[in-house]
Amino acid sequence: MSLNLGIPGLSLSLTSAPVGLAVTFSVIFLMIDFTVIAYATRIYSAADRGDAAALKSYNSLGWAIAA
Repeated sequence: MSLNLGIPGLSLSLTSAPVGLAVTFSVIFLMIDFTVIAYATRIYSAADRGDAAALKSYNSLGWAIAA
């Protein structure tokens, strides 16, 4: 299976291993990025509100390393 990109002589093979690995890792890293960004947004909004209890509940070494 190949994808014609509309450029004569250039096509992208969707069955090749490098393309499949790149797409797979891109999707995985995007999911991780969106999760970390959503978590950081909750922390920033709690800080803007001055909600100390929420900030203490978000306190985690694992999330600090991930962010």
